[in-house]
Formats: sequence, C-alpha cells, structure tokens
Amino acid sequence: MSERWVSGSQLKRALVCPASLVLKRSRKAYSKNATKAADFGTLAHEYVEQGKIHPETEEWCSRFDVSRYYPAKGFHETVGWYNPESCDYGLIPPGSWERSHRDYDFLPECCIVGTIDFMCPLKDGRWWVDDLKTGAGMFVPPPDSAQMWLAAMIIGKVFDVDVLSTITHIPHYPKGTEPDRKRRDFTRKNFDYFEGKLDKLYEQYVGQKQKLELGESLTY
Repeated sequence: MSERWVSGSQLKRALVCPASLVLKRSRKAYSKNATKAADFGTLAHEYVEQGKIHPETEEWCSRFDVSRYYPAKGFHETVGWYNPESCDYGLIPPGSWERSHRDYDFLPECCIVGTIDFMCPLKDGRWWVDDLKTGAGMFVPPPDSAQMWLAAMIIGKVFDVDVLSTITHIPHYPKGTEPDRKRRDFTRKNFDYFEGKLDKLYEQYVGQKQKLELGESLTY
C-alpha cells in the first residue's frame, strides 16, 4: 500500500495540526495494546463481512445477530476517494479489478481515501454509512467525526442524496457488553461545507510540503 498524504482516519489530526501531514511518523507511538486491539478489530470485521468466527472472537460474535445490524443488501469494505485537485470523487467496491483489500495504489497520490465498513441504500431515498468499532469507549469517535464526514460526503456526492451516518460500537471488553449504535444525519448542504474544508486542508498540505522540501534543500 502506498503512503497517502492523508487518509480518512487521519483527518481529525490533520485538521487540527496540518504540519503533521509532512512530519515523519514513528512506530514508537503505537503501544502493544493498541496493536492487539487493531488485530482483534480485523478479526471481528471478518465475522461481519464474511461470517468467519475465530477462537479469539467467538464470545464477541455471540453477542449480536449480524443480519439485524447489517442488511444483506448492503456493501462491505468499499473504498471511497476524493481528489482535491480535480474535485472528483468515487466509490470502488470490493472485488473490482482496480484494487485489492485496502489497496489505494490505483488512485492519484493527491486523493484522500478511506475504506467504508458498510454502506446501504434506505427506503426513504437516503444512503446509510456505518463504521464498526471494537475498542474501548473512550477511543470511539462520534458519527460526525471527520472520517465519517468524508465517507458521507463521498456517498452523498456520488448518489446526490442525504446520508445517515452511524457508529456501531461492540467493544471487545468488558465481555457481554451489548451493541450500541449512535447516529448523525447529513444533508447535501453539509457536504459542500466539508468539501471546502478538505480543499483548504490540501492547500495547507502543499504549502507545508514545499516549506519542508525547501528547508531540506538548504541543508545540503
């Protein structure tokens, strides 16, 4: 997977500190517990998407009926992208020839990209986007986080519809915890506002990158 200038999950940090977009990232910032939690989340998603139950997720899987929370007519693991240079956006479903799982190499480097856990058309004409979280409650973002804004905006722009955004939280611990789902409604007017924020962020990124490259050239 190529290194992107920013992904959907990194948007919150980037909007607060644009300089972080060009600074080198250190793996030391990730704890062993965070890595274990991420690995569990990957296995949990396999149950929702493919019905696979692993020994590590057996208790977690027993807590909810997938068909109740995720209708069969929906789409799992869809790549959404927005190009701030051309103002184009799009959706690439799983199995498309352009991509493999979470592989964004086929898109221009300037694109903001993210993998949408679940998206589904609703009877009232809207689309619904959902993100599944399995971590501790303090680390669960709201349904109007920057990451969900991006997913909702892309879906809303592609289909020209309003979008329902939800976060489904089923934590690994404590065991026995029931699923919880929070929601936020987005309208098409919201998407124009957020698109403007992303365009401004990209301008800041380009400026920061130019400053960094200029500083490095002056040191040689």
